[in-house]
Amino acid sequence: MVAGYSGKEVENLERLIDQNIAVFVGPIDKYVTAGSEFKPLDFGRKAQYFTLDVITNLAYGKAFGYLATDSDAYDYIKTVEETLPAAMMARKEVPASGGAVFGEDADVFGPERWLDSPLEKIREQEKTLEIIFAFGKYQCLGRNVALMDLNKVFVELFRRFDFSVVDPQKPIGNNTCMATFAIYNFWVAVTRLGEGLL
Repeated sequence: MVAGYSGKEVENLERLIDQNIAVFVGPIDKYVTAGSEFKPLDFGRKAQYFTLDVITNLAYGKAFGYLATDSDAYDYIKTVEETLPAAMMARKEVPASGGAVFGEDADVFGPERWLDSPLEKIREQEKTLEIIFAFGKYQCLGRNVALMDLNKVFVELFRRFDFSVVDPQKPIGNNTCMATFAIYNFWVAVTRLGEGLL
């Protein structure tokens, strides 16, 4: 299975990801806020659609159409969300010393912790971040695909749109269970780059 998900055995991997990114960017246009017309976008849900279309496109040769229909095709996400609460009993908890690597303000967006920290500290942070994909025989098979997705999709989104979190006090909801992250209620206001809100 590793060969199929590492990206080395998929001839058109980058092209397939680019095609899915183009489909991802398209529907966001209908959520662009213009003037007094406010159309919030649940970015967490759209990101799930994108991920599932990339995975199904790679695995089956055709995306299942989450982005094209702008919906939870086949109720996959609904099923996962209904199943995760039962599995939450087995989740791992971050120890009390969880702020040791990224600082006590780890939940605050702070790119300076990657830019201004000593090289040794950055290496420690990178190693800690790698844990998200596990290691050894438990390593995420789709790690390389996920990293390529992330490196490409943000460039395409941020060169076209500006995103503002609708509720900064409660920007996102998520459940985490055994390396499965369910993101919900990540509401953003979208404007075309350079236009801004009102």
